[in-house]
Amino acid sequence: IAFEHLKAKSVWCKIMVPNGASPTVARRIGMGEQGTQADYPVGQGRFERVAIYRIGNDTYFDLPY
Repeated sequence: IAFEHLKAKSVWCKIMVPNGASPTVARRIGMGEQGTQADYPVGQGRFERVAIYRIGNDTYFDLPY
C-alpha cells in the first residue's frame, strides 16, 4: 500500500534487537538494516537497543511476488 497507493519513496521500521524473529521477517520482505540506536526510550524509564530497517521503492518494485 505504501508504495503503490501512497507513492512512498521508502518504508522503514524500528525493531527491538532482543526480538530475534523480527529482523528475519524484515529481511525476508526485502528490508535492509540501516543502523542501530543503543538507547532508544521504550517507556517507564527503560531503554532498548533498536535496529532500523528500510526498503526503497526502487527495491520493492524489483522483488518477486
